[in-house]
Amino acid sequence: MPGVAALVVSIDLEPVVAVAKLYLEGYVLAKWEDTSSKCPKESYSNVCYTPKGLAYYSDWGTLRNTGNMMFLATIMGKYGDNAEAHICWARSQMRYITGTSTGKSYLIGYGPDQPKRPHHRQSACNVDYQEPCRKVENGTCCAGETGANCCNLDSFMSDAPAKIKVLGGLVGGPDQSDKFPDIRNDYQRSEVAMDFNAGFTGAAAGLAAFDAQRKTRTCSNHGTGVPACKKVPDYTQCGGLGDSRGNTDGLWPGYCCPAGQVCQPNNQYFWICKAAVPQ
Repeated sequence: MPGVAALVVSIDLEPVVAVAKLYLEGYVLAKWEDTSSKCPKESYSNVCYTPKGLAYYSDWGTLRNTGNMMFLATIMGKYGDNAEAHICWARSQMRYITGTSTGKSYLIGYGPDQPKRPHHRQSACNVDYQEPCRKVENGTCCAGETGANCCNLDSFMSDAPAKIKVLGGLVGGPDQSDKFPDIRNDYQRSEVAMDFNAGFTGAAAGLAAFDAQRKTRTCSNHGTGVPACKKVPDYTQCGGLGDSRGNTDGLWPGYCCPAGQVCQPNNQYFWICKAAVPQ
C-alpha cells in the first residue's frame, strides 16, 4: 500500500491523491518519524528508536525496512506537505547506516568500520584460483587449496573476513541496542540481498538530488531533524478557529497528533486527531 500511494502522489492521480498523501504523511511516515518511540519494543509491530538513532522495525534485515521508508520519505520530500521533515529524517537514517553519525557503517565498501563477514557464500571463496578444481563434500577445492581455504562450507563458516568484497552490499543491520556481531552465519543481521539495497538506493538518489538543491543544509547533524511538537491526545481537538492557541482554520502551529493519526476538520472551528488510514 505505501508503494502504491507513493505512485499515486508522484503522478498526481485525481481524485485520490489527497487521500494517498494523508495516508503516507499522517499514518506511515508519522509512525516512522516518531522519535518518542524508544527501543526496546516488540519487533514487527512497532517502530522504535535505538539509543544511537536508528528507526528499527524488524529483527530480520531491519535496514531493508528503514531503507524502504527512507525512499518514501524522499518521495514525500518532493511532493508532501511536510517536506523538510521528511528530507531531514531520511538524511539522519542515511547518516546512521553509512556510519557518518555513529562511526559504524553497514554498507560494504563505504564508510568506517564496515561489515567484514557478510552472509554471502561467494564472498567466502578465493578471488584467484588455479585449475584443476575438484568437487568436495561441501563445495569445491582447487589447486593448492585445502580445508577452509577451499570454496566450501568450512570456508563459509570460518570467522575469517570475506575473501571477496561484495561492494555496495547493505547488510541486515544491528539489534535494538545498536549491537552488530558481524558473524557470517548470523543471517538475520549479516545477510545481503537485492531487496535490502532497493529502497536504500532510491533514498540515496533522492538525498543526492536534495543535497544538490541545497535542501539538506537546514538539517541537523544530530537527531532526525523532525521538528518537535506538542502532541494532542487521541481523538481530541488539534486545531480550528476561535482558540487562543492557534486561531486558525487548520492544525494549530506547534501541535501534532499521535503517530497514526492526523489533524482533520469536523468543521472550521473544530479540527480533531483521527486515524489517517484511508477507509
